[in-house]
Amino acid sequence: MEILTSGVIDARSAFEAMLSGKPVVCRDVHSELIRDYSPIADFAADIYANPNFEFAIQIEVIELAGFTFTKPYTLDELANGDAIFVIDTTGKVFKGIFDSNNTALVDSVNNGSVQRNEENAVNQIKAWRKVLGLNEIDIVVTDFPPVAQEKPKRKAAPKNIQSEASNDVEKEPSSPSLIVSDKSDIPVHTVWSVWKEYKDKITACRTYAELKALENEILNIDCIKNEVDQSTNRSIKGLINSNYDHIYQEELKHLTEKVNKAHTPSEANAVVEHTKDWTEEQRKPLLKAISARLVHLNKSKESPTAEKKTIAMRITQANNLEELDVLSGEIVNYDKVIHPQLHQLIENRKIELENAKA
Repeated sequence: MEILTSGVIDARSAFEAMLSGKPVVCRDVHSELIRDYSPIADFAADIYANPNFEFAIQIEVIELAGFTFTKPYTLDELANGDAIFVIDTTGKVFKGIFDSNNTALVDSVNNGSVQRNEENAVNQIKAWRKVLGLNEIDIVVTDFPPVAQEKPKRKAAPKNIQSEASNDVEKEPSSPSLIVSDKSDIPVHTVWSVWKEYKDKITACRTYAELKALENEILNIDCIKNEVDQSTNRSIKGLINSNYDHIYQEELKHLTEKVNKAHTPSEANAVVEHTKDWTEEQRKPLLKAISARLVHLNKSKESPTAEKKTIAMRITQANNLEELDVLSGEIVNYDKVIHPQLHQLIENRKIELENAKA
C-alpha cells in the first residue's frame, strides 16, 4: 500500500518527530530506484545529516476487518480545491474537489466519510461492510454528480406589496448534489460543463506557460467571469492554483537534481534561467541548493579525497580527539538544520575514543 504523507519536513523536525514516536518516513530525492517513502528504520542512523534525503510524517493507517486504509480527512487538513473521495451511503465513491462552503461536504468530513484517494476509500467501504456482515459488492467510483438546474421563477399577478412578497415565487427544490450553487439568471449547468471540460486539461498542464494560457482561456468564459455558481467557480480556480503548486514542486525537484549533478559553477548557476515565473520565496530552496553545490565544488578542488566521505562518516571514523576538534570546526559550513545531529555524533565519537584508551 502506498505510503501517504502530509508533506515534506526538514531534518530537524523529522528528528524531533522520531523522538516523540511519530511514524517518520524518508526517501532519496535523487535515486531512480527509490521513489517511494520508506520507514526511517530502514535507513542508517546518520540519515538526518545527509542532504540527499527528504523526510515526512506518515498519515495514520487504520486496520479493520483485514483491510488497511488511511485515517479519513479532518477539516483542519483540507483546503478549498483539494481533491477528495467521498464515501456515499449507497456504497459509491464520489471524487471531486473540496469546498468549505458546501455544508454537505463538511458534514461528510466530520462523519469520517472523506478519504484521500480511491484505494483508501474503497478499502474503507469494504472494511465497514465486512464488520457489518454484508456481502461484497462492486464499488463504483465516479465524479461528483452535476448540479441540477434551477426551476424558473413564477410570478403571480401583481396585487399589492404584501401579496407579491408572499406569492410571487415558488419555493425552489433543494439539490441533492454535492456541489451547492448560488442563484443566478444564467444556467448553472454552464459552469458545471466548464468544470467537466477543463478539469483534466488543467491537471494535464506540465509548464507554467501552458497552465497560464489555459487559465486565461477559462477566466474569459462568461459564466466564470460573471462568477455564476461560486462554489464550482472556486473549485475550478482552486484546481488551477493546486496545479501551479504541483508544477512548481516538479520543476524545483528537477532543477535541484540538475544542480546536485553540476560539474562546474556555471552549470549550477545556469538553472536560475528557468525560474523567471517564480517568486522570490519560490526561488529560495533552489538558491540554497546552488549555494551548497558551489561550496561542494570548491572543496572538491581543494581536497578531493576528503570529499568522498560525508562529514558524518568522517566524524564516526575519526582516529583521535584532535581530528574531532578539526571536524567540529567544519560543522559551521553545513546547514544549521543538521548542526545538532553532527554535534551529537562528535560527542558520541569522543566517548568511544576515551573508552578505548581506558
